[in-house]
Amino acid sequence: TYLNKTNSANDSMPHIAKKFMQYERGRLYNEGPVVFLPGSWDKFIFTGNTYFDINNVNVKNKKEINTLKLFFAEKDTTGNWKVNKINFTGENAFLLNSDDFSVGHPSLSPDGSKIYFSSDAPIPQSYGNSDLYVADFNMSTQTCTNTINLGIIINTRGNEVFPFFQLDEDENNILYFSSNKPEGLGGLDIYKSSYENNNWKEPLALNNEEDTINSINSDKDDFGFVVNKTGNFGYFSSDRDSTDDIFMFRTLKIQIDVCDLKTQQP
Repeated sequence: TYLNKTNSANDSMPHIAKKFMQYERGRLYNEGPVVFLPGSWDKFIFTGNTYFDINNVNVKNKKEINTLKLFFAEKDTTGNWKVNKINFTGENAFLLNSDDFSVGHPSLSPDGSKIYFSSDAPIPQSYGNSDLYVADFNMSTQTCTNTINLGIIINTRGNEVFPFFQLDEDENNILYFSSNKPEGLGGLDIYKSSYENNNWKEPLALNNEEDTINSINSDKDDFGFVVNKTGNFGYFSSDRDSTDDIFMFRTLKIQIDVCDLKTQQP
């Protein structure tokens, strides 16, 4: 595996990048991880922070609490963007909808019917600070139902965040995510798990102990992993060089055929 940082040496831009979406939620708001609906560039789900005033509550002298929620963005026929908060229904929905807790880092199944996300809501049977969940997603109503914790194989007492779900080239269900569980190299590490026989398999860390320079995981935070279906090209974020940067990776496979010297046959 070979890594390259996607930014230039001096982080300079030859021109000012244009905003993809012209929509203002307010100066105190930030928008983060995004996933497009299948086959569409004018509908997507993103993570956005929320602010609410708690002047009557003394929490480390802060006046605002910052939590994350999922938002649905759609461009209408006039070219304007409409943004709505995604709501949850069903059991424990009040916790996921509460501004006291975060819900973020969306990833969709290929048909858009399932959404994977991270949340620190204290849902019964949750395992740690932030767990990974899957829910049914209804695009017409922009709601999530039947929320299910991904279980103890995936989730730990630490933080599980930034899920990325995909079908690989063999149509296997694959989940990549980041976790700060103690057995990692340090900070957030990226893990891979496959779904077989109705269960997630033990996650594998994307480490390269023989080539630490080109290892996906480092002793810092590694997160936001995305990869193509063949698994040989993708991107992720890391602060291994002291700042959050985007890295590109490419995995090269070398095939060696051993042939008979006389017959030249394998």
